[in-house]
Amino acid sequence: MNEFLTNEIFLYLALACVVVSFFLWLRSRKRRKKELERRRSLSQRFLQKMKKKEQKRIV
Repeated sequence: MNEFLTNEIFLYLALACVVVSFFLWLRSRKRRKKELERRRSLSQRFLQKMKKKEQKRIV
């Protein structure tokens, strides 16, 4: 009986570790996606500024 209880505890502990790692993976994926969007918008703004500077030089 004691061995069964120990095995069950380790089983639930392993399950909890899997669940926590899954949620951490989801969170990091969302964070990575937001970071990518932020970088993309920054590069677009930078390119727009460069185009404006170029147009001013031409005129």
